[in-house]
Amino acid sequence: MKVNTIHIKNLLLIGLLLSTTTLLSQAMGLIPATDEERAQMDKDFKEYIGSGEDIYNLTLQSAGEATAKSFDLRDVNALSPIKDQLQCGSCWAFSAIATLESSNLLINGKESDLAEQQLVDCVSFYRGGGCKGGDYTLALKWLADNSKKLKVETQRPYQAEQASCSLSDEGFVRVANWKSIGVFPEIDVIKNAIVQHGALAAAVNADSDFIAHNPTKKEILDKPHIGKRNHAINVVGWDDDRGAWLIRNSWGEKWGDKGYAWLKYGTYDLSFFSWADVTKMDSPGAPEPEVQPETDANEVPETEEDVAEEEDLPVSPTKTTFTLDMVHVLGSIQEYQELFIKVNDNKIRKYGMNRKGVKYHNKIEIEEGEQELEVYTKSIVKRKGKKALLFGYWKGTIKMDEDIQVRLLYDKKIESPNVFGLKFSNDDIVVEKG
Repeated sequence: MKVNTIHIKNLLLIGLLLSTTTLLSQAMGLIPATDEERAQMDKDFKEYIGSGEDIYNLTLQSAGEATAKSFDLRDVNALSPIKDQLQCGSCWAFSAIATLESSNLLINGKESDLAEQQLVDCVSFYRGGGCKGGDYTLALKWLADNSKKLKVETQRPYQAEQASCSLSDEGFVRVANWKSIGVFPEIDVIKNAIVQHGALAAAVNADSDFIAHNPTKKEILDKPHIGKRNHAINVVGWDDDRGAWLIRNSWGEKWGDKGYAWLKYGTYDLSFFSWADVTKMDSPGAPEPEVQPETDANEVPETEEDVAEEEDLPVSPTKTTFTLDMVHVLGSIQEYQELFIKVNDNKIRKYGMNRKGVKYHNKIEIEEGEQELEVYTKSIVKRKGKKALLFGYWKGTIKMDEDIQVRLLYDKKIESPNVFGLKFSNDDIVVEKG
């Protein structure tokens, strides 16, 4: 009888160990990029954004204050629901997708359930891939390099196993820009990235305590660094009173506090932070595609926006206003363009242009008289198979005594290699219907 009891206990122990081993081997999947790969990614980012990083940062709209004692992206509706990667080493894909879903909420105000399965299926040419593991920053870079759009979950449901690749231009969201902000960046750098870009992808050491985390027994995870990283998560907030980051996992709502947990600053090897920004969508009411005319490579992109956005400047009904309309058609080397207009140091209005053969009208109501105006453009261009960002800038005074319709052209180079001045020109763009 005693021998049987011991035998049963041993069987239970073996079963528990096997169960834990299965969880450890299949429910994570981070294969961190090598030092050489990270050095190449840093080089590629610098070439992609060129000398335009300062202008790029001017176009960002913060979701909160980086100096606040606490911040939670859930409070500003910038996080999608918690997901479960199941028994597949695809944490890297879930971390990358959560980053893009958060960015889409901040930039476009759109909730999106993007398909992790596309990354599991398609990003397999790096070490690992699929359920064998991968790296979220390499995945984000791959999406940006290839201009691929992600489908939503209903179009490509998650299968928890690798299948044939199905990634096309018929998707929903694509990457405009991405960056790795370092292995162990300063706390203030991390906070600033969260409020400017949304959820950050990051790596942790998911040990047994992390796996079994129950916040009712221990509120904050606080193991010291041991130099090991095996799991990808997202950092989505902070609390200085707790001295901890708010992290989001991809193991369903049964883990932690409904999928979230607090992780003490400087613990669990939390590192390798990355962000990504999605492209801004066309506004409602944009025209249907038409035949694109031959365009000068120097042209600035144009957008049609007839519907006022939340960020529009308030206009007093007692004052006379006129319409400034900046038109554009994407040029032959342009994949995408954003236009940013700022009047008298007020909020920036943003316009997205995504489609070829469309004459966009970017309209803004401006009060009568002389007004201070700032105009920025950010365009994704592709030459000889290589992509880069191109920036334009104009600042000056405009006299509004009638409706004005103009096009923007790139003028003289301000800063090599990719920052140019802008100039106004007559709208002579003609688009013929096909």
